[in-house]
Amino acid sequence: MYSGNSAFGGFSEYVNADGSLNTNTAQNPLGLIEQRRDLSTVLRSIGNIQIDYKLPFVPGLSANVNLGYDVQRSNGNLYIPATAASNFFRKGVDNPYKQGLNNTLLETYAKYNRSFGEDFKMELLAGYSFQKFQNLQYRFADNRADGTVYIAAEQLYNGQSSLTDEYDLLSYYGRANLNIKDRYLITGTLRADGSSRFAADKRYGYFPSAAFAWRLKGEEFLKNSSTVSDLKIRLGYGQTGQQDIGLGSSNLYGYQQTYSLSSILSQYALGNTYYRTLRAEYVNPNLKWETTSTYNVGLDYGFFGGRLYGSIDVYQRDTRDLLNTIFLAAGTNYTNAGIQNVGSLTNKGVEFAVNMDVVKGDKFNLSLNANATFNRNKLTKLTNSDAPDAIGVVVSSSGIANFDGSFNQNVQINTVGYQEGAFYVYEQKYGPDGKPLNNEFVDRNGDGVIDSKDLYRYNSPRPKAILGFGGNLSYQRVNLAFTFRSNLGGYLYNNQRSRSLFVQNSFGAVRNENQEFLYSRFTQNTEQQYLSDYYVEKSDFLRLQNVTLGYSF
Repeated sequence: MYSGNSAFGGFSEYVNADGSLNTNTAQNPLGLIEQRRDLSTVLRSIGNIQIDYKLPFVPGLSANVNLGYDVQRSNGNLYIPATAASNFFRKGVDNPYKQGLNNTLLETYAKYNRSFGEDFKMELLAGYSFQKFQNLQYRFADNRADGTVYIAAEQLYNGQSSLTDEYDLLSYYGRANLNIKDRYLITGTLRADGSSRFAADKRYGYFPSAAFAWRLKGEEFLKNSSTVSDLKIRLGYGQTGQQDIGLGSSNLYGYQQTYSLSSILSQYALGNTYYRTLRAEYVNPNLKWETTSTYNVGLDYGFFGGRLYGSIDVYQRDTRDLLNTIFLAAGTNYTNAGIQNVGSLTNKGVEFAVNMDVVKGDKFNLSLNANATFNRNKLTKLTNSDAPDAIGVVVSSSGIANFDGSFNQNVQINTVGYQEGAFYVYEQKYGPDGKPLNNEFVDRNGDGVIDSKDLYRYNSPRPKAILGFGGNLSYQRVNLAFTFRSNLGGYLYNNQRSRSLFVQNSFGAVRNENQEFLYSRFTQNTEQQYLSDYYVEKSDFLRLQNVTLGYSF
Protein backbone atom coordinates (compact mmCIF):
# COMPACT_ATOMS: atom_id res chain seq x y z
CA MET A 1 0.00 0.00 0.00
CA TYR A 2 2.93 2.31 0.74
CA SER A 3 5.82 2.83 -1.68
CA GLY A 4 7.54 5.95 -0.42
CA ASN A 5 6.92 7.51 -3.84
CA SER A 6 6.62 11.20 -3.01
CA ALA A 7 4.83 11.83 -6.31
CA PHE A 8 1.68 10.28 -4.80
CA GLY A 9 2.11 11.18 -1.15
CA GLY A 10 3.96 7.98 -0.31
CA PHE A 11 1.21 5.66 -1.54
CA SER A 12 1.78 3.08 -4.26
CA GLU A 13 -0.12 3.61 -7.51
CA TYR A 14 -0.15 2.00 -10.95
CA VAL A 15 2.00 4.03 -13.33
CA ASN A 16 2.79 4.02 -17.03
CA ALA A 17 6.20 3.18 -18.48
CA ASP A 18 7.23 6.84 -18.23
CA GLY A 19 6.29 6.98 -14.55
CA SER A 20 3.08 8.97 -15.03
CA LEU A 21 -0.16 7.97 -13.30
CA ASN A 22 -2.14 5.24 -15.07
CA THR A 23 -5.73 6.51 -15.03
CA ASN A 24 -7.18 3.29 -16.47
CA THR A 25 -6.58 1.30 -13.28
CA ALA A 26 -8.03 1.35 -9.80
CA GLN A 27 -6.41 3.76 -7.38
CA ASN A 28 -4.95 2.87 -4.01
CA PRO A 29 -7.98 2.66 -1.65
CA LEU A 30 -5.91 3.57 1.40
CA GLY A 31 -4.56 6.60 -0.44
CA LEU A 32 -8.10 7.68 -1.34
CA ILE A 33 -9.03 7.61 2.35
CA GLU A 34 -5.88 8.96 3.96
CA GLN A 35 -5.42 11.84 1.52
CA ARG A 36 -8.89 13.28 1.94
CA ARG A 37 -9.82 15.64 4.76
CA ASP A 38 -13.42 16.78 4.96
CA LEU A 39 -14.20 18.65 8.17
CA SER A 40 -17.39 20.53 8.92
CA THR A 41 -19.12 22.25 11.80
CA VAL A 42 -22.88 22.27 12.21
CA LEU A 43 -24.70 24.65 14.55
CA ARG A 44 -28.40 24.16 15.19
CA SER A 45 -30.92 25.94 17.37
CA ILE A 46 -34.49 24.75 17.98
CA GLY A 47 -36.90 26.89 19.96
CA ASN A 48 -40.56 26.93 20.86
CA ILE A 49 -42.87 29.08 22.96
CA GLN A 50 -46.52 28.33 23.58
CA ILE A 51 -49.15 30.42 25.31
CA ASP A 52 -52.55 29.10 26.34
CA TYR A 53 -55.07 31.60 27.70
CA LYS A 54 -58.56 30.99 29.06
CA LEU A 55 -60.78 33.92 28.22
CA PRO A 56 -62.64 34.98 31.39
CA PHE A 57 -65.62 36.55 29.67
CA VAL A 58 -66.73 33.33 27.89
CA PRO A 59 -66.69 30.16 30.01
CA GLY A 60 -65.07 27.27 28.16
CA LEU A 61 -63.33 29.46 25.57
CA SER A 62 -59.53 29.42 25.34
CA ALA A 63 -56.91 30.59 22.87
CA ASN A 64 -53.52 29.11 22.08
CA VAL A 65 -50.52 30.61 20.27
CA ASN A 66 -47.50 28.52 19.30
CA LEU A 67 -44.28 30.00 17.89
CA GLY A 68 -41.40 27.81 16.81
CA TYR A 69 -38.17 27.90 14.84
CA ASP A 70 -35.45 25.55 13.62
CA VAL A 71 -32.28 27.27 12.39
CA GLN A 72 -29.18 25.44 11.15
CA ARG A 73 -25.83 26.62 9.79
CA SER A 74 -23.00 24.43 8.54
CA ASN A 75 -19.50 25.30 7.38
CA GLY A 76 -16.85 22.97 6.10
CA ASN A 77 -13.82 22.48 3.92
CA LEU A 78 -12.70 19.68 1.62
CA TYR A 79 -8.93 19.35 1.22
CA ILE A 80 -7.10 16.85 -1.02
CA PRO A 81 -3.34 17.42 -1.50
CA ALA A 82 -1.82 17.95 -4.92
CA THR A 83 0.04 14.64 -4.59
CA ALA A 84 -3.16 12.58 -4.24
CA ALA A 85 -3.81 10.33 -7.23
CA SER A 86 -7.55 11.04 -7.05
CA ASN A 87 -6.98 14.67 -8.07
CA PHE A 88 -3.44 14.48 -9.40
CA PHE A 89 -3.89 16.28 -12.72
CA ARG A 90 -5.84 19.21 -11.30
CA LYS A 91 -3.34 19.55 -8.42
CA GLY A 92 -5.63 18.78 -5.51
CA VAL A 93 -8.64 20.43 -3.93
CA ASP A 94 -9.13 23.11 -1.28
CA ASN A 95 -12.82 24.02 -1.34
CA PRO A 96 -14.96 25.57 1.39
CA TYR A 97 -18.70 24.92 1.52
CA LYS A 98 -21.55 26.40 3.49
CA GLN A 99 -25.29 25.98 3.77
CA GLY A 100 -28.16 26.84 6.05
CA LEU A 101 -31.78 26.06 6.90
CA ASN A 102 -34.47 28.32 8.35
CA ASN A 103 -37.81 26.82 9.35
CA THR A 104 -40.37 28.93 11.20
CA LEU A 105 -43.86 28.19 12.50
CA LEU A 106 -46.78 30.31 13.67
CA GLU A 107 -49.89 28.48 14.80
CA THR A 108 -52.89 29.78 16.69
CA TYR A 109 -56.26 28.30 17.49
CA ALA A 110 -59.33 28.92 19.62
CA LYS A 111 -61.12 26.13 21.47
CA TYR A 112 -64.57 26.10 23.00
CA ASN A 113 -65.84 23.44 25.41
CA ARG A 114 -69.39 23.18 26.66
CA SER A 115 -71.48 20.57 28.41
CA PHE A 116 -75.26 20.27 28.08
CA GLY A 117 -76.14 18.32 31.17
CA GLU A 118 -74.31 15.08 31.91
CA ASP A 119 -75.09 13.34 28.64
CA PHE A 120 -73.89 15.76 25.97
CA LYS A 121 -70.48 17.41 25.64
CA MET A 122 -69.18 19.49 22.77
CA GLU A 123 -65.75 20.78 21.77
CA LEU A 124 -65.23 23.19 18.88
CA LEU A 125 -61.82 24.23 17.54
CA ALA A 126 -60.74 26.62 14.78
CA GLY A 127 -57.15 27.38 13.88
CA TYR A 128 -54.59 28.91 11.57
CA SER A 129 -51.06 27.76 10.78
CA PHE A 130 -48.22 29.28 8.76
CA GLN A 131 -44.87 27.63 8.03
CA LYS A 132 -41.91 28.98 6.06
CA PHE A 133 -39.07 26.76 4.86
CA GLN A 134 -35.80 28.23 3.59
CA ASN A 135 -32.78 26.41 2.18
CA LEU A 136 -29.74 28.72 2.01
CA GLN A 137 -27.02 27.95 -0.52
CA TYR A 138 -23.62 29.61 -0.78
CA ARG A 139 -21.36 29.27 -3.79
CA PHE A 140 -17.59 29.34 -4.00
CA ALA A 141 -14.88 28.94 -6.60
CA ASP A 142 -13.36 25.51 -7.29
CA ASN A 143 -9.80 25.77 -5.93
CA ARG A 144 -6.63 23.73 -6.19
CA ALA A 145 -4.79 22.53 -3.09
CA ASP A 146 -2.50 25.59 -3.11
CA GLY A 147 -5.51 27.94 -3.06
CA THR A 148 -5.32 29.04 -6.69
CA VAL A 149 -8.57 29.06 -8.62
CA TYR A 150 -9.27 26.03 -10.81
CA ILE A 151 -12.69 27.22 -12.01
CA ALA A 152 -14.09 30.60 -10.93
CA ALA A 153 -17.43 30.70 -9.14
CA GLU A 154 -18.98 32.94 -11.78
CA GLN A 155 -18.07 30.36 -14.41
CA LEU A 156 -19.52 27.46 -12.44
CA TYR A 157 -22.72 29.23 -11.47
CA ASN A 158 -24.78 32.21 -12.55
CA GLY A 159 -22.80 34.88 -10.75
CA GLN A 160 -24.78 34.73 -7.51
CA SER A 161 -22.71 34.29 -4.35
CA SER A 162 -25.77 32.95 -2.52
CA LEU A 163 -29.39 32.07 -3.13
CA THR A 164 -32.38 30.92 -1.12
CA ASP A 165 -34.89 28.25 -2.06
CA GLU A 166 -38.05 28.75 -0.06
CA TYR A 167 -41.68 27.76 0.09
CA ASP A 168 -44.62 28.43 2.40
CA LEU A 169 -47.49 26.38 3.81
CA LEU A 170 -50.67 28.10 5.00
CA SER A 171 -53.52 26.22 6.67
CA TYR A 172 -56.97 26.92 8.05
CA TYR A 173 -58.70 24.17 9.97
CA GLY A 174 -61.68 23.40 12.12
CA ARG A 175 -62.80 20.48 14.26
CA ALA A 176 -65.94 19.51 16.14
CA ASN A 177 -66.13 16.77 18.78
CA LEU A 178 -69.42 15.50 20.20
CA ASN A 179 -69.61 13.16 23.19
CA ILE A 180 -73.01 11.62 23.87
CA LYS A 181 -73.33 9.77 27.18
CA ASP A 182 -69.61 8.89 27.03
CA ARG A 183 -70.62 6.12 24.65
CA TYR A 184 -71.08 7.72 21.25
CA LEU A 185 -68.19 9.87 20.01
CA ILE A 186 -68.45 11.86 16.78
CA THR A 187 -65.64 13.92 15.22
CA GLY A 188 -65.60 16.04 12.08
CA THR A 189 -62.72 18.11 10.69
CA LEU A 190 -62.00 20.25 7.67
CA ARG A 191 -58.62 21.57 6.54
CA ALA A 192 -57.76 24.03 3.83
CA ASP A 193 -54.02 23.72 3.09
CA GLY A 194 -52.24 26.10 0.75
CA SER A 195 -48.79 25.62 -0.80
CA SER A 196 -46.67 28.19 -2.61
CA ARG A 197 -45.49 25.39 -4.92
CA PHE A 198 -48.74 25.61 -6.90
CA ALA A 199 -50.38 28.31 -9.01
CA ALA A 200 -52.98 30.57 -7.40
CA ASP A 201 -55.97 28.65 -8.77
CA LYS A 202 -54.45 25.29 -7.66
CA ARG A 203 -52.84 26.46 -4.43
CA TYR A 204 -55.37 25.18 -1.92
CA GLY A 205 -56.48 21.65 -1.21
CA TYR A 206 -59.52 20.90 0.94
CA PHE A 207 -59.36 17.81 3.12
CA PRO A 208 -62.36 16.68 5.22
CA SER A 209 -62.52 13.84 7.70
CA ALA A 210 -65.12 12.23 9.94
CA ALA A 211 -65.04 9.57 12.63
CA PHE A 212 -67.51 7.73 14.82
CA ALA A 213 -66.78 5.60 17.88
CA TRP A 214 -69.09 3.48 20.00
CA ARG A 215 -67.89 2.57 23.50
CA LEU A 216 -69.63 -0.74 24.06
CA LYS A 217 -68.14 -0.92 27.55
CA GLY A 218 -70.54 1.85 28.54
CA GLU A 219 -73.61 -0.15 27.54
CA GLU A 220 -75.64 -1.95 30.16
CA PHE A 221 -74.70 -5.42 28.91
CA LEU A 222 -70.95 -4.77 29.50
CA LYS A 223 -70.86 -2.03 32.10
CA ASN A 224 -70.47 -4.40 35.04
CA SER A 225 -68.26 -6.98 33.32
CA SER A 226 -65.16 -7.85 35.35
CA THR A 227 -63.49 -9.44 32.33
CA VAL A 228 -63.97 -6.72 29.70
CA SER A 229 -62.44 -3.44 30.86
CA ASP A 230 -62.73 -1.62 27.51
CA LEU A 231 -64.37 -2.27 24.17
CA LYS A 232 -64.81 0.34 21.45
CA ILE A 233 -65.69 0.18 17.76
CA ARG A 234 -64.35 2.91 15.46
CA LEU A 235 -65.28 4.01 11.94
CA GLY A 236 -63.32 6.66 10.10
CA TYR A 237 -62.85 8.42 6.80
CA GLY A 238 -60.39 11.18 6.02
CA GLN A 239 -58.39 12.91 3.33
CA THR A 240 -54.83 14.18 3.51
CA GLY A 241 -52.70 16.08 1.01
CA GLN A 242 -49.11 15.85 -0.15
CA GLN A 243 -47.14 18.61 -1.91
CA ASP A 244 -43.49 17.75 -1.22
CA ILE A 245 -41.83 17.42 -4.62
CA GLY A 246 -38.29 18.43 -3.64
CA LEU A 247 -36.26 21.60 -3.85
CA GLY A 248 -34.87 23.46 -6.85
CA SER A 249 -36.53 26.13 -8.95
CA SER A 250 -38.46 23.69 -11.17
CA ASN A 251 -40.00 22.07 -8.07
CA LEU A 252 -40.56 25.17 -5.93
CA TYR A 253 -41.82 27.38 -8.74
CA GLY A 254 -42.74 24.83 -11.40
CA TYR A 255 -46.08 26.49 -12.14
CA GLN A 256 -44.31 29.52 -13.63
CA GLN A 257 -41.56 29.81 -16.19
CA THR A 258 -38.04 29.96 -14.76
CA TYR A 259 -34.63 30.07 -16.43
CA SER A 260 -31.16 28.87 -15.48
CA LEU A 261 -27.77 30.04 -16.67
CA SER A 262 -25.47 27.21 -17.71
CA SER A 263 -22.02 26.75 -16.19
CA ILE A 264 -18.73 26.88 -18.09
CA LEU A 265 -18.99 23.10 -18.41
CA SER A 266 -22.12 23.41 -20.56
CA GLN A 267 -21.78 25.98 -23.34
CA TYR A 268 -22.99 26.46 -26.91
CA ALA A 269 -20.47 26.79 -29.74
CA LEU A 270 -21.04 29.53 -32.31
CA GLY A 271 -18.09 29.69 -34.65
CA ASN A 272 -14.95 29.72 -32.55
CA THR A 273 -16.68 31.21 -29.54
CA TYR A 274 -18.49 29.36 -26.74
CA TYR A 275 -21.45 30.96 -25.02
CA ARG A 276 -23.20 30.10 -21.77
CA THR A 277 -26.89 29.62 -22.36
CA LEU A 278 -30.00 30.81 -20.56
CA ARG A 279 -32.21 27.75 -20.55
CA ALA A 280 -35.91 27.50 -19.84
CA GLU A 281 -36.83 25.09 -17.04
CA TYR A 282 -39.75 22.67 -16.96
CA VAL A 283 -43.09 24.41 -16.41
CA ASN A 284 -46.48 22.97 -15.47
CA PRO A 285 -49.16 25.43 -14.27
CA ASN A 286 -51.60 22.57 -13.62
CA LEU A 287 -49.76 20.98 -10.67
CA LYS A 288 -52.00 20.45 -7.64
CA TRP A 289 -52.18 18.56 -4.36
CA GLU A 290 -51.80 14.79 -4.27
CA THR A 291 -54.73 13.42 -2.26
CA THR A 292 -55.04 10.27 -0.14
CA SER A 293 -58.44 9.06 1.08
CA THR A 294 -58.38 6.62 3.99
CA TYR A 295 -61.22 4.34 5.12
CA ASN A 296 -60.77 2.69 8.50
CA VAL A 297 -62.63 0.25 10.74
CA GLY A 298 -61.11 -0.36 14.15
CA LEU A 299 -61.62 -2.12 17.45
CA ASP A 300 -60.05 -1.14 20.78
CA TYR A 301 -60.16 -3.73 23.54
CA GLY A 302 -59.10 -4.22 27.12
CA PHE A 303 -59.44 -7.17 29.49
CA PHE A 304 -58.74 -8.04 33.12
CA GLY A 305 -58.73 -4.53 34.47
CA GLY A 306 -56.64 -3.17 31.61
CA ARG A 307 -53.77 -5.62 32.01
CA LEU A 308 -54.36 -6.90 28.47
CA TYR A 309 -55.28 -4.27 25.89
CA GLY A 310 -54.76 -3.39 22.25
CA SER A 311 -56.40 -2.60 18.93
CA ILE A 312 -57.26 -4.04 15.51
CA ASP A 313 -57.56 -1.83 12.42
CA VAL A 314 -58.59 -2.63 8.86
CA TYR A 315 -57.90 0.11 6.32
CA GLN A 316 -57.87 1.09 2.69
CA ARG A 317 -55.91 4.09 1.38
CA ASP A 318 -56.62 5.38 -2.12
CA THR A 319 -54.12 7.91 -3.45
CA ARG A 320 -54.96 9.90 -6.57
CA ASP A 321 -53.26 12.66 -8.56
CA LEU A 322 -49.86 11.19 -7.68
CA LEU A 323 -47.04 13.70 -8.09
CA ASN A 324 -44.90 11.64 -10.46
CA THR A 325 -41.96 12.38 -12.73
CA ILE A 326 -42.92 11.11 -16.18
CA PHE A 327 -41.45 11.28 -19.66
CA LEU A 328 -42.85 13.92 -21.98
CA ALA A 329 -43.37 13.85 -25.72
CA ALA A 330 -40.70 15.71 -27.68
CA GLY A 331 -41.53 19.37 -28.19
CA THR A 332 -44.25 19.55 -25.54
CA ASN A 333 -42.04 21.16 -22.88
CA TYR A 334 -38.50 22.35 -22.27
CA THR A 335 -37.28 19.00 -20.97
CA ASN A 336 -37.87 15.32 -21.61
CA ALA A 337 -39.29 14.61 -18.13
CA GLY A 338 -41.18 16.52 -15.47
CA ILE A 339 -43.55 16.28 -12.53
CA GLN A 340 -47.24 15.86 -13.25
CA ASN A 341 -50.33 14.75 -11.34
CA VAL A 342 -50.57 11.32 -12.92
CA GLY A 343 -51.55 7.98 -11.47
CA SER A 344 -53.33 6.41 -8.53
CA LEU A 345 -52.41 3.81 -5.93
CA THR A 346 -54.37 1.65 -3.49
CA ASN A 347 -53.09 0.25 -0.19
CA LYS A 348 -55.10 -2.27 1.80
CA GLY A 349 -54.15 -3.83 5.07
CA VAL A 350 -54.76 -4.77 8.66
CA GLU A 351 -52.89 -3.70 11.80
CA PHE A 352 -52.75 -5.45 15.16
CA ALA A 353 -51.43 -4.13 18.47
CA VAL A 354 -51.43 -5.89 21.83
CA ASN A 355 -50.03 -4.86 25.21
CA MET A 356 -49.88 -6.95 28.34
CA ASP A 357 -48.88 -6.24 31.93
CA VAL A 358 -47.54 -9.70 32.72
CA VAL A 359 -46.42 -8.89 36.26
CA LYS A 360 -47.45 -5.90 38.36
CA GLY A 361 -45.96 -5.72 41.82
CA ASP A 362 -44.39 -3.44 44.36
CA LYS A 363 -40.84 -4.37 43.36
CA PHE A 364 -40.98 -6.33 40.13
CA ASN A 365 -42.90 -5.39 36.94
CA LEU A 366 -42.92 -6.88 33.46
CA SER A 367 -44.88 -5.59 30.46
CA LEU A 368 -44.76 -6.82 26.86
CA ASN A 369 -46.08 -5.35 23.63
CA ALA A 370 -46.34 -6.51 20.03
CA ASN A 371 -47.64 -5.09 16.77
CA ALA A 372 -48.06 -6.36 13.23
CA THR A 373 -49.01 -4.74 9.93
CA PHE A 374 -49.97 -6.64 6.79
CA ASN A 375 -50.23 -4.39 3.74
CA ARG A 376 -50.74 -4.86 -0.01
CA ASN A 377 -50.54 -2.12 -2.57
CA LYS A 378 -51.55 -2.00 -6.22
CA LEU A 379 -51.13 0.63 -8.90
CA THR A 380 -54.55 1.46 -10.34
CA LYS A 381 -53.47 4.19 -12.77
CA LEU A 382 -50.05 5.18 -14.07
CA THR A 383 -50.47 7.62 -16.96
CA ASN A 384 -53.18 9.83 -18.37
CA SER A 385 -54.06 7.14 -20.92
CA ASP A 386 -53.05 3.67 -19.73
CA ALA A 387 -52.97 1.34 -22.74
CA PRO A 388 -54.24 -2.20 -22.02
CA ASP A 389 -50.94 -3.71 -23.19
CA ALA A 390 -48.68 -1.12 -21.52
CA ILE A 391 -45.56 -2.68 -19.98
CA GLY A 392 -45.17 0.10 -17.45
CA VAL A 393 -42.44 2.49 -16.39
CA VAL A 394 -39.06 1.22 -15.21
CA VAL A 395 -37.98 3.01 -12.05
CA SER A 396 -34.97 3.32 -9.79
CA SER A 397 -33.73 5.57 -7.03
CA SER A 398 -31.67 7.54 -9.54
CA GLY A 399 -34.51 8.37 -11.91
CA ILE A 400 -36.87 6.73 -14.37
CA ALA A 401 -36.64 5.39 -17.89
CA ASN A 402 -39.21 3.96 -20.27
CA PHE A 403 -38.44 0.33 -21.05
CA ASP A 404 -38.18 0.02 -24.83
CA GLY A 405 -36.22 -3.22 -25.07
CA SER A 406 -32.82 -1.57 -24.85
CA PHE A 407 -30.46 -2.46 -22.02
CA ASN A 408 -31.38 -0.78 -18.77
CA GLN A 409 -29.95 -1.72 -15.38
CA ASN A 410 -32.93 -0.24 -13.56
CA VAL A 411 -34.58 -3.46 -12.45
CA GLN A 412 -37.87 -2.26 -10.94
CA ILE A 413 -41.06 -1.44 -12.80
CA ASN A 414 -44.40 0.19 -12.08
CA THR A 415 -47.32 -1.40 -13.92
CA VAL A 416 -51.05 -0.92 -13.49
CA GLY A 417 -52.54 -3.88 -11.62
CA TYR A 418 -49.27 -4.84 -9.90
CA GLN A 419 -47.46 -3.86 -6.72
CA GLU A 420 -45.38 -0.72 -6.79
CA GLY A 421 -41.72 -1.29 -7.69
CA ALA A 422 -41.95 -4.96 -8.75
CA PHE A 423 -38.68 -6.44 -10.06
CA TYR A 424 -38.64 -6.76 -13.87
CA VAL A 425 -36.12 -9.50 -14.63
CA TYR A 426 -35.26 -12.59 -16.65
CA GLU A 427 -35.98 -16.03 -15.18
CA GLN A 428 -32.61 -17.68 -14.55
CA LYS A 429 -31.99 -21.21 -15.83
CA TYR A 430 -30.27 -23.78 -13.60
CA GLY A 431 -28.32 -26.93 -14.39
CA PRO A 432 -28.98 -30.48 -13.10
CA ASP A 433 -26.74 -29.70 -10.12
CA GLY A 434 -28.93 -26.73 -9.17
CA LYS A 435 -26.29 -24.16 -10.12
CA PRO A 436 -27.15 -21.16 -12.35
CA LEU A 437 -26.17 -21.25 -16.02
CA ASN A 438 -24.31 -18.17 -17.24
CA ASN A 439 -26.45 -16.08 -19.65
CA GLU A 440 -29.15 -18.75 -19.96
CA PHE A 441 -32.74 -17.77 -19.25
CA VAL A 442 -36.25 -19.17 -19.64
CA ASP A 443 -37.93 -18.35 -22.96
CA ARG A 444 -41.19 -17.34 -21.29
CA ASN A 445 -43.07 -16.43 -24.49
CA GLY A 446 -41.74 -19.44 -26.44
CA ASP A 447 -40.59 -17.53 -29.53
CA GLY A 448 -37.09 -19.06 -29.48
CA VAL A 449 -35.42 -15.72 -28.72
CA ILE A 450 -34.36 -14.34 -25.34
CA ASP A 451 -35.17 -10.63 -25.43
CA SER A 452 -37.07 -8.01 -23.44
CA LYS A 453 -40.35 -9.82 -24.15
CA ASP A 454 -39.19 -12.56 -21.77
CA LEU A 455 -38.84 -10.22 -18.80
CA TYR A 456 -41.37 -10.83 -16.03
CA ARG A 457 -42.46 -9.20 -12.78
CA TYR A 458 -40.92 -11.07 -9.87
CA ASN A 459 -41.82 -10.16 -6.29
CA SER A 460 -41.55 -6.71 -4.75
CA PRO A 461 -39.38 -4.88 -2.21
CA ARG A 462 -42.52 -4.16 -0.17
CA PRO A 463 -42.64 -6.48 2.87
CA LYS A 464 -45.82 -8.47 3.35
CA ALA A 465 -45.56 -8.18 7.12
CA ILE A 466 -43.99 -5.56 9.40
CA LEU A 467 -43.63 -6.84 12.96
CA GLY A 468 -42.57 -5.32 16.24
CA PHE A 469 -42.02 -6.72 19.72
CA GLY A 470 -40.88 -5.02 22.88
CA GLY A 471 -40.84 -5.20 26.62
CA ASN A 472 -40.15 -3.31 29.81
CA LEU A 473 -38.80 -5.00 32.91
CA SER A 474 -38.17 -3.24 36.21
CA TYR A 475 -36.95 -4.36 39.59
CA GLN A 476 -36.98 -1.75 42.30
CA ARG A 477 -34.93 1.09 40.76
CA VAL A 478 -33.45 -0.84 37.83
CA ASN A 479 -35.24 -0.70 34.46
CA LEU A 480 -34.58 -2.66 31.25
CA ALA A 481 -36.43 -1.90 27.98
CA PHE A 482 -35.96 -3.52 24.57
CA THR A 483 -37.49 -3.41 21.09
CA PHE A 484 -37.28 -5.90 18.22
CA ARG A 485 -38.30 -5.13 14.64
CA SER A 486 -38.86 -7.50 11.71
CA ASN A 487 -39.85 -7.34 8.04
CA LEU A 488 -41.08 -10.47 6.27
CA GLY A 489 -42.01 -11.25 2.67
CA GLY A 490 -40.00 -8.50 0.97
CA TYR A 491 -37.24 -8.84 -1.64
CA LEU A 492 -34.24 -6.82 -2.77
CA TYR A 493 -31.94 -6.72 -5.78
CA ASN A 494 -28.36 -7.41 -4.67
CA ASN A 495 -26.56 -4.91 -6.88
CA GLN A 496 -23.18 -5.51 -5.26
CA ARG A 497 -23.47 -9.23 -5.91
CA SER A 498 -24.47 -8.70 -9.54
CA ARG A 499 -21.27 -6.75 -10.16
CA SER A 500 -18.84 -9.05 -8.39
CA LEU A 501 -19.60 -12.63 -9.49
CA PHE A 502 -17.77 -12.55 -12.83
CA VAL A 503 -14.23 -13.81 -13.28
CA GLN A 504 -13.63 -11.50 -16.28
CA ASN A 505 -14.05 -7.75 -16.58
CA SER A 506 -15.76 -6.02 -19.50
CA PHE A 507 -12.51 -6.25 -21.53
CA GLY A 508 -12.33 -10.03 -21.05
CA ALA A 509 -9.37 -9.84 -18.68
CA VAL A 510 -9.32 -12.12 -15.64
CA ARG A 511 -9.72 -10.22 -12.40
CA ASN A 512 -9.69 -11.08 -8.70
CA GLU A 513 -12.30 -13.77 -8.08
CA ASN A 514 -15.16 -13.45 -5.67
CA GLN A 515 -15.46 -16.68 -3.67
CA GLU A 516 -19.03 -17.16 -4.90
CA PHE A 517 -17.65 -17.61 -8.42
CA LEU A 518 -16.84 -21.15 -7.32
CA TYR A 519 -20.62 -21.70 -7.15
CA SER A 520 -22.04 -19.56 -9.96
CA ARG A 521 -19.15 -20.00 -12.45
CA PHE A 522 -20.28 -16.83 -14.22
CA THR A 523 -17.51 -15.85 -16.61
CA GLN A 524 -18.45 -12.44 -17.99
CA ASN A 525 -21.24 -9.99 -17.36
CA THR A 526 -23.79 -9.26 -20.08
CA GLU A 527 -26.75 -6.96 -20.32
CA GLN A 528 -29.21 -9.78 -19.69
CA GLN A 529 -27.24 -11.38 -16.87
CA TYR A 530 -27.48 -8.15 -14.87
CA LEU A 531 -31.28 -8.43 -15.13
CA SER A 532 -31.45 -12.01 -13.81
CA ASP A 533 -33.82 -12.95 -10.99
CA TYR A 534 -30.80 -14.80 -9.55
CA TYR A 535 -29.87 -11.52 -7.84
CA VAL A 536 -33.35 -10.93 -6.37
CA GLU A 537 -33.09 -12.12 -2.78
CA LYS A 538 -35.30 -12.24 0.28
CA SER A 539 -34.89 -9.23 2.56
CA ASP A 540 -36.43 -10.76 5.69
CA PHE A 541 -34.77 -9.69 8.91
CA LEU A 542 -35.16 -9.66 12.67
CA ARG A 543 -33.33 -6.79 14.35
CA LEU A 544 -32.83 -5.83 17.96
CA GLN A 545 -33.65 -2.17 17.44
CA ASN A 546 -32.64 -0.83 20.84
CA VAL A 547 -31.92 -1.79 24.44
CA THR A 548 -32.06 0.65 27.33
CA LEU A 549 -30.81 -0.03 30.85
CA GLY A 550 -31.57 2.57 33.50
CA TYR A 551 -31.34 3.24 37.19
CA SER A 552 -33.50 5.71 39.10
CA PHE A 553 -31.79 7.48 41.98
